[in-house]
Amino acid sequence: MTAGGERVQADEGLGRSGYAYEQFSALAGPLTSLPEGQPYRVQYRSIHHSRREWLLTRLIAFVLVALDMGFMYWLVFKSQYPDLGGWMWRGGMHGIGMDAYILLLAGMAGGSILMQLFLLANVLTVSRACLVACDPIPVAPDTRLRVAFITTIVPGKEPVEMAERTLRAAKKIVYDGKLDVWLLDEGDSAEVKEMCQRLNVRHFSRKDRGYLDFDAGTFAAKTKHGNHNRWLWEHGGWYDVVMFVDTDHVPLPSMAERLLGYFRDPDVAFVVGPQFYGNQESRITRWAESAQYLFHSIIQRAGNHRRCAMLVGTNAAVRISAIKKGYVASITEDMATSLRIHATKNPATGRYWRSVYTPDLVAVGEGPRSWTEFFGQQTRWSAGTFDAILHQVWRVGFRLRPGAMLHYFLMLTYYPSVAIGWLLGITISACYLGFGISSLHSNEGWWLSFYADIAWLQFMLYRFMRRHNVSPHEPAGSSGLSGMVVSALTAPIYARSLLKVLFHRKLAFNVTAKGDSASPDRLATFRYSLIWAVVPVVILTIAEIRHRPYPMMMAWTAIILTVCLAPIGVWLFDEHLVKLGKRRGRKAPAPQRQRSPREEATEVAA
Repeated sequence: MTAGGERVQADEGLGRSGYAYEQFSALAGPLTSLPEGQPYRVQYRSIHHSRREWLLTRLIAFVLVALDMGFMYWLVFKSQYPDLGGWMWRGGMHGIGMDAYILLLAGMAGGSILMQLFLLANVLTVSRACLVACDPIPVAPDTRLRVAFITTIVPGKEPVEMAERTLRAAKKIVYDGKLDVWLLDEGDSAEVKEMCQRLNVRHFSRKDRGYLDFDAGTFAAKTKHGNHNRWLWEHGGWYDVVMFVDTDHVPLPSMAERLLGYFRDPDVAFVVGPQFYGNQESRITRWAESAQYLFHSIIQRAGNHRRCAMLVGTNAAVRISAIKKGYVASITEDMATSLRIHATKNPATGRYWRSVYTPDLVAVGEGPRSWTEFFGQQTRWSAGTFDAILHQVWRVGFRLRPGAMLHYFLMLTYYPSVAIGWLLGITISACYLGFGISSLHSNEGWWLSFYADIAWLQFMLYRFMRRHNVSPHEPAGSSGLSGMVVSALTAPIYARSLLKVLFHRKLAFNVTAKGDSASPDRLATFRYSLIWAVVPVVILTIAEIRHRPYPMMMAWTAIILTVCLAPIGVWLFDEHLVKLGKRRGRKAPAPQRQRSPREEATEVAA
């Protein structure tokens, strides 16, 4: 691929994959010349390439928002509320029971409205992002920057061969200034040391050194943020910028070229790129990547509008002076650190720190290959977000710039909206079908009509914005339906994460085992899904026995049951395919590689 104006050999494995990685490594456009006679500030351009596209996006978004707000008005002002009179306010089982019943009715009515408010927040988040999303205009790096490239390894959970591949690719990064490659070794392994010496990269380990060795906090042992912070404490002063990827991510030769130029702006604290998974042979990996489409292709680009894109824990570059306090101690240290950086000012200029998101592909990673890994990933992300909301956001959120505050507020509503919506949906179904308790009454026909129209418009907007997909693994014109489906299947995971945080269950950063050390699926993987599935089964059974055939509520409960059992069904189906392939004396067929837009265009031209 091209980097630094010359052709450079990228990682051989990526080259053999056949995907158009080079094409997706310059989506932000070619490098431009610096403005003359004025201080450099990062410049941006809208992602919409034509007036027609700009108008259609706004039309769909505005109609969607208007329809959802109309739905909220109809639900709040046109529904029949339960009679909440008759409070007894006295002791005794009868009085307590009556007051509890009235409180339950009020809670059910409020819960129904709250669920729709979360839907409205989601619609507003996506619609706003589609309208304001923009890309930075890239410029060449300042070669005076002293740069460190960092990746980490946990021996026993991450194969040494995987780290070696990442380091070999890092050595091919094109940069005309000072660039040192480091490996942060949590195990201080002799094998890892030998590998670093052979590749001529720098080795760092904090194991058994005593100093700054703590169980929790900034330098917590067995954590990613603790490892990075210890390195920053000892070696960060030698550099101006640190680039980093996870061990299972292979950097491209153009990584420095596509990230470092924006640091010419003195207020840029970090630059972050999208995250992709190269191991596309797994169905779960493909679905997991597709589920991230909205975040990496739209939401992060909307962060550029207010210069407040979120730091992602891999594929990024951070200015050392912006992270002197280290990464925040959290299982989602990237988001927590983003908030702290954006809430502080650059001491050199007195202005708030800013960030840049580039759609350019700078590294290709390894995604979850099993439901076990996927559930673990989603649990960590959602639980970390809930923990940050409860313990950090309310402290630093109001110190953000107004635009950044709005962006983060809307972005952070996603996990709570899914989790709380799931819990409220189950609770209301149990009360309505299980105990015959009804609260908020509305016309079922109108309710269904509103919901169907909103869902259709949401899909239309989602489908229309797929033209801005930044993934090299999905063909042009793909609907992204698999990503939408797997996103729906994560609702029970987010609900469990919320309960863990609310009940103060210990949250720990567990390194996901990779390569041959990865955990296979088994029935125990789905134990929480099966536990959740018991609830709708009991509800539907009671409704049948008690002759409460409420079609809308039974359909909603059936959807809840389907969400619980669908991952198990997919797993059993895939296991059947593997066994069938073994009986026939061959492996199950690998998925056909999806062609890139360039390949499709070439075929059409031919």
